Amino acid sequence: MCKLNLLLLNVIFLLAIPLLNGQNSSKSLFKKQLEISFLNTSLDEARFDKSYIPEDKLHYESIIDSEEEQIKKVLNHYIEGTANGEPERLKEAFHEDFNLYFVKNNDLEIWSGKHYISNVKQGIKNDRQGKILSIDYDGDAAMAKIEIKMPSRKLNFIDYLMLLKLEGKWKIIHKSFTKRQA
Repeated sequence: MCKLNLLLLNVIFLLAIPLLNGQNSSKSLFKKQLEISFLNTSLDEARFDKSYIPEDKLHYESIIDSEEEQIKKVLNHYIEGTANGEPERLKEAFHEDFNLYFVKNNDLEIWSGKHYISNVKQGIKNDRQGKILSIDYDGDAAMAKIEIKMPSRKLNFIDYLMLLKLEGKWKIIHKSFTKRQA
C-alpha cells in the first residue's frame, strides 16, 4: 500500500510540474523536467535533477543539491550579480571576510570584500559575460576557475576562486584574477 501511495504521489507531482510552468504535459517534457531515481528498495529517498524547474517554482528544501550544484549556484550568484548590478547576490556568494588579490603596477593589491562589493551598483548592468571553466572540490574546500569577458572594455579576465563550506553553505573566501586584452 505504501508503494502504491508513493507511486500515485509521484504521478501527481509529475503532472503538476508542467502546469506550474504553464506548459503542456507530454511524456518527453516529463523526462526533461524531472528525473527521479530511487536510492533504495524501501523507496523512502528520492533524488532528482531540478535543472529544468525554475527556482521560484521549487518549494522542496528537503531535497539537497549535489556539492557541485551548490558550488555552481554560488559561482552563478557571483557571475550574474556582477553582470546585473546585484550586490545582494554577491553578499550571498562571498564570505563577509573574503579578500581580492591582484597585481597592479607590478605590486600586490589587496581589496577587502566590502570594498569590492561596494563597487557593484544596484541595478547598473554591464556587458560582463561569465563562464565557469572548472570546479574542483574535496570535503569542505573547493576551487573554481571563471572566465569573464568584457567586450565593451576589450578585456578578458580569468578569476581563481577559493571556496569553503561553512555552516552547510559554500562561500567564496578568496578571489585572484589576471586580465588581458581581448
